[in-house]
Amino acid sequence: MTQAIQAPSKRAQKATINDGGGGGTQLLDKALNIVELVAHSNKRLTAHDIAIEMGYTKPTAYRILAALVRRGMLSLDNRDQAYELGLRFAELTTSLRSSHRFLMLIENDLINLSARTGETVTVGIAEKDSVRIVSRYSLGYEVTVGASSGSKRPFHASGIGKVALAFLPAEQSSQHMKRIHFQALTPRTLQNEDALEEELRLIRARGYAIDDEEIIEGVRCVAQPLLSRQGELIGAISLSAPTYRMPPHRVRTIAIALGHISNALAERLSLPSQHYDAPASQLSCLHEGGLFKPLAIGMHRKHLVVMDAMAPALHFFTADGMLVETRELPFTPRHGAISANGQIMLARGREWFEWISTTQTLVARGEQESAISALAFDGERLYLGLDGDTPRIVAAECETPPIMLANMPRLMVCDQGRVAVSHSEDASVELLQLADGASLAHVREDASVGDLCGLMLHNQTLFTTGDHARYIRQTHIETGSQDYLIAPECHITAIARVGDHIYLAGANLDAVLDDESTHIPGSLYRLPTND
Repeated sequence: MTQAIQAPSKRAQKATINDGGGGGTQLLDKALNIVELVAHSNKRLTAHDIAIEMGYTKPTAYRILAALVRRGMLSLDNRDQAYELGLRFAELTTSLRSSHRFLMLIENDLINLSARTGETVTVGIAEKDSVRIVSRYSLGYEVTVGASSGSKRPFHASGIGKVALAFLPAEQSSQHMKRIHFQALTPRTLQNEDALEEELRLIRARGYAIDDEEIIEGVRCVAQPLLSRQGELIGAISLSAPTYRMPPHRVRTIAIALGHISNALAERLSLPSQHYDAPASQLSCLHEGGLFKPLAIGMHRKHLVVMDAMAPALHFFTADGMLVETRELPFTPRHGAISANGQIMLARGREWFEWISTTQTLVARGEQESAISALAFDGERLYLGLDGDTPRIVAAECETPPIMLANMPRLMVCDQGRVAVSHSEDASVELLQLADGASLAHVREDASVGDLCGLMLHNQTLFTTGDHARYIRQTHIETGSQDYLIAPECHITAIARVGDHIYLAGANLDAVLDDESTHIPGSLYRLPTND
């Protein structure tokens, strides 16, 4: 059992610093040497082992160890009398992470990448002579590799070091190069400045770095720089794995996955900080995995239903996210909509269909002369967005004049007699009156968000999500002001308000990791409303 740790009094702390022969600085050096030994040892060490390893007398070793235990830096396991890092290190690691704002913006991405690959993901900051690891995520395999938080990685012999050196300003990179001691850690380690310079040119051209058993034999690492939108180096991220789990053909797919995180950080850093709010305490993941391309979310009788185009299927959940039933669809729908009273409609080509729950079948409801490019309910009335020479919006089974559009409607959502339409030509949304097609507002999105893939309209707020930016943009129609919420995934392809909550469903279509997980299944989330 690990010994309980109590914070020492100020008097005890003072006595600890001045205790023993030699100056306080010497004693501090010895204490730090012991901490590093315990942290990096591959075996469990007793006080006797530590004294021998460090060359200290037993009284000195015992005195320093007792002080470190009192301060919470080490703890003593009474089962085998071995020392291990104490709980105080966990607190210091949290403080280190929180001091770097950018970490908080991508932490969920880093955790997800580690969980999905089972490998170790690390984040580092360039210092004068090396890269300091400020955060480490290791979920999945029992046997993992990779640097620990707080440790250092050499510039010349690690992926995270080389990529940082490659993307630093030239003068700063040159200064770091002069400080490098080209120690050969493995037969593959770069051993001179010319070889490193050539490698850095390749990294800049390729965009990522590889550590191919250069610091530890049998371990391969891929690293990407973390850059601001102005191209300034913020830090670096890497993924490490045993070579048998990361063959050469997997390197590029890992680099792409790391690149998505790097791009997401640049986008999030550009958002106004006063509007950038991560709803970590409110956003909850109701169901993890199992969704591939959600088209629509809504309530059907007592269950929350998600229409998934790539399954293709209808997934029925309880309000708390427990999967109750999955019903396969006979074809892949291109568009879908679910009404407030639970009517489920989907479209393919020029036809639209209704899902009849009593018979578990699809029934054809109509056919248009042009391809259907969007579906939306306003109350119980279904509206169709049509492509073709004359893009327009028409009411299904109703003889009302169509609303003529300049471009093909790509996404469409209705609310209280209004329709919000995103067009195929740009990342903009137009708000129209359903009765006569009168324009009410025009919201232009930043092109960096990519294609819009989620759209919701409620009262005077328009919610949009894009496939390049992991956030939800809330535009207040009357004032034009905008707020941002961190989204749980890059591809939130379905978003809907149901009762007092907003439900989100992710797709993650471009998260390519390996042959076995070309499409990483998205998840279902819930966010309470503020009104």
